[in-house]
Amino acid sequence: MKQKGSKEKVFQVAKGYVFLIPWMIGFCCLTLWPILRSFYLSFTDYDVFTPPKWVGLNNYIEMFTQDRMFWGSVKVTVEYVLLSVPIKLIAALLIAMVLNQRIKGIGIYRTVYYLPSILGASVAMSVTWKMVLSPTGFVN
Repeated sequence: MKQKGSKEKVFQVAKGYVFLIPWMIGFCCLTLWPILRSFYLSFTDYDVFTPPKWVGLNNYIEMFTQDRMFWGSVKVTVEYVLLSVPIKLIAALLIAMVLNQRIKGIGIYRTVYYLPSILGASVAMSVTWKMVLSPTGFVN
Protein backbone atom coordinates (compact mmCIF):
# COMPACT_ATOMS: atom_id res chain seq x y z
CA MET A 1 0.00 0.00 0.00
CA LYS A 2 1.37 3.41 -0.94
CA GLN A 3 1.96 6.00 1.68
CA LYS A 4 -0.04 9.15 1.51
CA GLY A 5 2.11 11.94 0.21
CA SER A 6 4.57 9.78 -1.74
CA LYS A 7 3.96 11.94 -4.82
CA GLU A 8 4.97 14.97 -2.79
CA LYS A 9 8.17 13.22 -1.69
CA VAL A 10 9.02 12.31 -5.28
CA PHE A 11 8.32 15.90 -6.34
CA GLN A 12 10.57 17.26 -3.57
CA VAL A 13 13.40 14.90 -4.54
CA ALA A 14 13.02 15.77 -8.22
CA LYS A 15 13.03 19.46 -7.36
CA GLY A 16 16.26 18.97 -5.44
CA TYR A 17 17.89 17.31 -8.44
CA VAL A 18 16.71 20.15 -10.70
CA PHE A 19 18.41 22.64 -8.38
CA LEU A 20 21.58 20.54 -8.53
CA ILE A 21 21.77 20.59 -12.33
CA PRO A 22 23.48 24.02 -12.68
CA TRP A 23 26.08 23.04 -10.09
CA MET A 24 26.69 19.69 -11.79
CA ILE A 25 27.12 21.37 -15.18
CA GLY A 26 29.59 23.86 -13.68
CA PHE A 27 31.47 21.13 -11.81
CA CYS A 28 31.75 18.92 -14.88
CA CYS A 29 32.75 21.72 -17.26
CA LEU A 30 35.00 23.76 -14.98
CA THR A 31 36.53 21.14 -12.68
CA LEU A 32 36.11 17.52 -13.72
CA TRP A 33 36.78 17.93 -17.48
CA PRO A 34 40.00 19.98 -17.03
CA ILE A 35 41.32 17.48 -14.46
CA LEU A 36 40.63 14.49 -16.69
CA ARG A 37 41.99 16.26 -19.78
CA SER A 38 45.19 17.26 -17.96
CA PHE A 39 45.63 13.71 -16.70
CA TYR A 40 45.26 12.36 -20.25
CA LEU A 41 47.63 14.97 -21.70
CA SER A 42 50.27 14.10 -19.09
CA PHE A 43 50.70 10.78 -20.92
CA THR A 44 51.17 12.41 -24.32
CA ASP A 45 53.69 14.50 -26.22
CA TYR A 46 51.59 17.57 -26.85
CA ASP A 47 51.93 21.15 -27.88
CA VAL A 48 49.09 23.43 -28.86
CA PHE A 49 49.75 23.22 -32.60
CA THR A 50 49.89 19.44 -33.12
CA PRO A 51 47.60 16.66 -31.98
CA PRO A 52 48.73 14.75 -28.88
CA LYS A 53 50.89 11.65 -29.42
CA TRP A 54 50.68 8.91 -26.79
CA VAL A 55 54.03 8.38 -25.00
CA GLY A 56 52.80 6.52 -21.93
CA LEU A 57 54.88 6.91 -18.78
CA ASN A 58 57.85 8.50 -20.59
CA ASN A 59 56.95 12.00 -19.35
CA TYR A 60 56.90 10.82 -15.74
CA ILE A 61 60.09 8.80 -16.11
CA GLU A 62 61.85 11.83 -17.60
CA MET A 63 60.49 14.12 -14.89
CA PHE A 64 61.69 11.92 -12.01
CA THR A 65 65.05 10.92 -13.49
CA GLN A 66 66.30 13.63 -15.88
CA ASP A 67 64.67 16.92 -14.91
CA ARG A 68 67.03 18.78 -12.57
CA MET A 69 64.44 21.41 -11.65
CA PHE A 70 61.76 18.94 -10.50
CA TRP A 71 63.17 18.20 -7.05
CA GLY A 72 63.95 21.89 -6.50
CA SER A 73 60.34 22.77 -7.23
CA VAL A 74 59.16 20.02 -4.87
CA LYS A 75 61.40 21.48 -2.15
CA VAL A 76 60.04 25.00 -2.69
CA THR A 77 56.46 23.70 -2.65
CA VAL A 78 56.99 21.77 0.59
CA GLU A 79 58.61 24.80 2.24
CA TYR A 80 55.69 26.95 1.15
CA VAL A 81 53.14 24.48 2.50
CA LEU A 82 54.94 24.03 5.82
CA LEU A 83 55.82 27.69 6.44
CA SER A 84 53.65 30.12 4.51
CA VAL A 85 50.27 28.43 4.77
CA PRO A 86 50.26 28.03 8.59
CA ILE A 87 51.59 31.55 9.13
CA LYS A 88 48.91 33.05 6.88
CA LEU A 89 46.21 30.91 8.48
CA ILE A 90 47.22 31.95 11.99
CA ALA A 91 47.38 35.62 10.95
CA ALA A 92 43.92 35.42 9.36
CA LEU A 93 42.45 33.79 12.46
CA LEU A 94 44.01 36.42 14.72
CA ILE A 95 42.64 39.24 12.56
CA ALA A 96 39.20 37.59 12.56
CA MET A 97 39.29 37.26 16.35
CA VAL A 98 40.32 40.91 16.79
CA LEU A 99 37.61 42.13 14.40
CA ASN A 100 35.03 40.03 16.25
CA GLN A 101 35.64 41.74 19.62
CA ARG A 102 33.08 44.02 21.20
CA ILE A 103 35.17 47.17 21.22
CA LYS A 104 33.96 50.73 20.84
CA GLY A 105 34.38 51.78 17.22
CA ILE A 106 35.09 48.27 15.94
CA GLY A 107 32.85 48.95 12.93
CA ILE A 108 35.38 51.52 11.70
CA TYR A 109 38.20 48.98 11.91
CA ARG A 110 36.09 46.38 10.11
CA THR A 111 35.28 48.88 7.38
CA VAL A 112 38.89 49.95 6.94
CA TYR A 113 40.01 46.31 6.81
CA TYR A 114 37.31 45.27 4.28
CA LEU A 115 37.39 48.41 2.11
CA PRO A 116 40.23 47.33 -0.23
CA SER A 117 38.37 44.20 -1.30
CA ILE A 118 35.31 46.29 -2.20
CA LEU A 119 37.24 49.06 -3.94
CA GLY A 120 39.12 46.71 -6.25
CA ALA A 121 35.93 45.31 -7.74
CA SER A 122 34.30 48.76 -7.84
CA VAL A 123 37.19 50.26 -9.78
CA ALA A 124 37.18 47.39 -12.27
CA MET A 125 33.42 47.70 -12.80
CA SER A 126 33.69 51.49 -13.17
CA VAL A 127 36.38 51.21 -15.85
CA THR A 128 34.41 48.52 -17.68
CA TRP A 129 31.17 50.51 -17.68
CA LYS A 130 33.04 53.66 -18.71
CA MET A 131 34.44 51.79 -21.72
CA VAL A 132 31.06 50.27 -22.60
CA LEU A 133 29.13 53.54 -22.31
CA SER A 134 31.74 55.88 -23.80
CA PRO A 135 30.90 57.66 -27.11
CA THR A 136 32.92 55.02 -28.99
CA GLY A 137 31.88 52.20 -26.67
CA PHE A 138 29.89 49.06 -27.31
CA VAL A 139 26.48 50.47 -26.35
CA ASN A 140 26.79 53.85 -28.06
